[in-house]
Amino acid sequence: MRPDIFSKFASVPCVNDFIIDVLLCSSSPVVRQCALEEFSKLSSTMVNSSLTPKDYLIGVLLKARLPLWVPSSCIRGDSQRLLGQCTEYFELCCRLLHGLTDFDQKRLNIDPKQMIEEEISWLQGFSPSTSATLQVADSALMAGHFRYVKTLLTCDGVQKEEVGKIQIVTVLLKIVLQNAVVLNHGSCI
Repeated sequence: MRPDIFSKFASVPCVNDFIIDVLLCSSSPVVRQCALEEFSKLSSTMVNSSLTPKDYLIGVLLKARLPLWVPSSCIRGDSQRLLGQCTEYFELCCRLLHGLTDFDQKRLNIDPKQMIEEEISWLQGFSPSTSATLQVADSALMAGHFRYVKTLLTCDGVQKEEVGKIQIVTVLLKIVLQNAVVLNHGSCI
């Protein structure tokens, strides 16, 4: 992309929806993987604009209203399909947020500490399925959220030891115990 036209690209109507559609909603894993790589390349493009591609993509990804924070994969319709296709979405989020500096956090109005707390809360409340078809979606979704937390821990100002001692151990124990109960009794028909 030419450095002088990025702001025009970012202002095209529905381009935010297009980014989410090809990264998450496409049924083709090849399309989603290509979108991941191309948006990742775009994020490092130098432009003659105050809005950088990386800043723009972070905004699009974090502001998108997505069903990736549901309490269970026992949902209907397209939302359920998206749960199993979330790998590339989370991977791009992780690439863009990795090592985010204090300056960039303030500039972009992003609070990694708060985001970690929200992720931990979601992980504690998530109920995995016993259905073989939904377990694939559960695995992709939980792996995405765990990678997301791991990436947020790389941001400046996050007290990794504090988060690790208090919250992550609690979540892991809950998830292990909950999965054991789910496997014995079943939770989703």
